Amino acid sequence: MKRKLSRLAGLLGCLLLLLALSACTGSPAEESEAASEPVSSAEESAAVPETEGAVPDGLYSIGVNTNAEMFRVTKCILHVRDGKMTAVLTMSGTGYGYLYPGTGAEADAVPQSEWIPCVLDEDGAHTFALPIEALDTDTAVASWSIKYEKWYDRTLQFLSGSLQPYDLVPKDGSYTVDVESDGPAVSACALSVKDGVMTAELTVEDADGDAVFAGTAAEAVLPGEGLRFTVEIPSLDKDVAVAFHSASGDTWADHTLYFDSTTLAAASGMIPEDGVYTVDVTSDSALFTVTACTLTVKDNVMTACVTAANNNYSFLYVGLAKDALQAAETDRIAAAADASGAYTYTFVVPALGSEMSVAVYSESTAKWYDRTLTFRSDSLVSAGEEPAAEGEGAYTFSFTGGSGRVTISCVGVEMRDGTAFATIVFSSSNYTYAEVNGEKYYNTNEGGDSTFVIPVVLNGETPVSAETVAMGSPHVVDYVFTIYEN
Repeated sequence: MKRKLSRLAGLLGCLLLLLALSACTGSPAEESEAASEPVSSAEESAAVPETEGAVPDGLYSIGVNTNAEMFRVTKCILHVRDGKMTAVLTMSGTGYGYLYPGTGAEADAVPQSEWIPCVLDEDGAHTFALPIEALDTDTAVASWSIKYEKWYDRTLQFLSGSLQPYDLVPKDGSYTVDVESDGPAVSACALSVKDGVMTAELTVEDADGDAVFAGTAAEAVLPGEGLRFTVEIPSLDKDVAVAFHSASGDTWADHTLYFDSTTLAAASGMIPEDGVYTVDVTSDSALFTVTACTLTVKDNVMTACVTAANNNYSFLYVGLAKDALQAAETDRIAAAADASGAYTYTFVVPALGSEMSVAVYSESTAKWYDRTLTFRSDSLVSAGEEPAAEGEGAYTFSFTGGSGRVTISCVGVEMRDGTAFATIVFSSSNYTYAEVNGEKYYNTNEGGDSTFVIPVVLNGETPVSAETVAMGSPHVVDYVFTIYEN
C-alpha cells in the first residue's frame, strides 16, 4: 500500500511539473511566465465598497493578478461610470506599446485603431485604459512588445476584495479640463492644483445663474464676489455634487458635474507665443530617440526640427506605418543631414504634452516602423530668437545617391532674380565641381569641406553631378537634392 501511495505521489508530482512546463512554452526567455502579486494604490481610504452586485459608479484602486512576470502592473485604478468598468493600468516598464482586450491572434485580425495605445502619465510611466467586463474572473489581454514586435497573450484577474475608494488629483499646476453638467452648461474650466487641493474656475452658460456652490442646495450659501463660479473639487472622473443659484428666483438647485481626466491639459502646454524654443522629446522606442529639438512657433503653428540619435531612418511620416505605405511622396519627410551629419526631420506639431504618432522608414529592412513621440511642454525654453520671416529660409534638405560615406548638408538658400540658390557643403574636401543643368559650379572653400552655391528647384528635386578626386583620379557621382520650404 505504501508503495502504491508513493507511486501516486510521484505521478502527481510529474503531472504538476509537466503542467508548469507547458504553461511556460511559446515565450522567449525575456517573456518568462510567473504569477505576480496583486497590486494596489497607496492612496486608499478605509471604506471598502460592497461588491456582491455591480460596483457603484466611482473611482477605486484595485489589485491585479497577472500570469506573466514580464507584465507587471504597479498600479491599477478602476473607473466605473454608468455601470461600465475601465481599468487604467500603470506598468513597471516601457516594453509594451499596445494592449488588446482579447488574444494576439484577434488583435492581428482587427485594424490598429482598435488597439489600446499606451499613454504616458505625468511621471513618464506607460499606462493603458482597458475596458473590463467583470471582477474576479480571468480576463484575456494581448500585449504588443515594442522590442520583439509581436503579441504576447496574458491573463489578468481584477480582485474585488482589494477595492478601495480613490481620488484622482493631478500634480500641482494649472490645467484646463472639460466638464459635463446635468444642469447649466459649463463651457470652460480652469483648474489649479496646489498642495493637492483642486480649485475649478467655471465659465457657465446660463444668463440667470449667478453662483455655484460645492455641495447640496440645502446647505448652499452665496460665495463672496469674485468666487461665485469657483469651487473646490475632491477628484476628477467622479460625479461632484454642486448647487446652482438662480438670480431671478433666488433659489438653489442640485446638480452634478463630472471633470473628465482624459481632457486634462497643462495650461503651459498650449501653443506658446511666436518665437523659437528648445523642447525635450520622448520616444517610445530606444531605436528612434531624439537628441535635440528646435520648435519654431509662427502664427500659432508649431514646427519642430528634431535631431535623431542615429541615421538609421531615411524618411519620417506623421501618422501610422500602414498609412505611410500608401502616402504620397510629398507627405513623407526625408531625413536632412545637419552640419555634423546627424539626421534631422522637420514637421508640424499639433500639440505639446500629448502623444504624436509617427512612422520611420529603414532602408536596411525596407520597412516602416510605428513610433510615438511626446513633446514635453514642461521642458519648453525660449531660444531668444524670432521665427524666420518669409524669404529668409527654413528649409528641409535631403539627398539620394553616392556611397553613403559622405554626408551633404544645405546651410542656406537665397533668392536671386526669382531663382533659388542653395549653399551645399560636402563632408569632404575632394569634390571639385557640381554640375546642374549642364553648367559647372566650382568649390568655393579651398582647403576645407567642398562647398558649392548652385541653383536648385524649391519644393522639388534637383539632379546634381559632382566630381571627386578621392579615388586618385577624377570621377563623377550622381545625386538628387530635394529642398522643401517649411
